[in-house]
Amino acid sequence: MERVGIRSLVVQWNQYGEEAFGGRQGWLAARLESTIEQGSKIWLGLYADPDYFQSIHGTAQQQNRYLQSYFEELGANYQRWHSWVERHRHGVAGLYIPMELSDYDFDTKEKRKQLEYLLQQHVKQYDIPLMISVYLSGAMSPKETQYWLQDLTGLGLKVLLQDGRGTQLLDDETWDEYAQQLGCDIGIINEIFVQQEGNGFSARKLNLDQFQAVMKQTSCHASVLFSLRYLPFESNPFKLAD
Repeated sequence: MERVGIRSLVVQWNQYGEEAFGGRQGWLAARLESTIEQGSKIWLGLYADPDYFQSIHGTAQQQNRYLQSYFEELGANYQRWHSWVERHRHGVAGLYIPMELSDYDFDTKEKRKQLEYLLQQHVKQYDIPLMISVYLSGAMSPKETQYWLQDLTGLGLKVLLQDGRGTQLLDDETWDEYAQQLGCDIGIINEIFVQQEGNGFSARKLNLDQFQAVMKQTSCHASVLFSLRYLPFESNPFKLAD
C-alpha cells in the first residue's frame, strides 16, 4: 500500500450475511492485525446485509422497520468484535457502517429525517468514530445534497461521497456541479474502475495512466480509493482471483 501512498484501509465489512470470515479469531482478523502491525490504520466495516439494496428501497414505513432491524444487527456485530477492537485500538481509526446511502432511496425529506433520527439513536451506542458512505443518482439537486450531507456530518459521522466515475451514474459535468458544493469535511471515494455493460455488476480496472491521473488530483477532501482490488499492478495482493 505504501507504493501508492495509502496510509489507512477501510474494510468494507467483517461479516456478510451468514459469512463471518472466522470472526475475531479467523483469517480476516489475522490479516487486519498484520496490516496494523505494519503501521497502517484501519476502519473496520461491520455487518453487511446481502439484501440491503432490495430492502432499503421502499416507503418510509418500510424503511423504518428495516433500519431498526439492521441497526440491531450492527450493534450485535460490534459487541462480538468489541474486545478485538479494544485490543487493537491503537490501529483502529473507527468503524464503517456498510450501508450505502443514496438520493435514490432517500428521495424525500420524510425519509431523510427519519434516517437521521434513527442514525442519531444508533450512534449513541458507540465510543469510537463512525464512517458512512453515500452515492448519487441525480435525484436531488447539488444544493439539496449539500444540506443532506451536512445533516449527516452533524450527527458526528464521517461521511464519504462516491464520485461515480466508475459507475457513471452521473456524467462528468454533473458530478462537477455536485463536487463544487461539498464542504471540505466530506471525503471523496474515487472509483478506480470502469463498470462494464450487462446484467449484474462487472468492472475492469483503470489502466496505469488513468490511475495515475486520479492519484494526481488535489483537493481539500480526504480521498479513499474503491477498491484496492482494482489497483493496476500485477503484484497487487488484493486483486481478485481469475
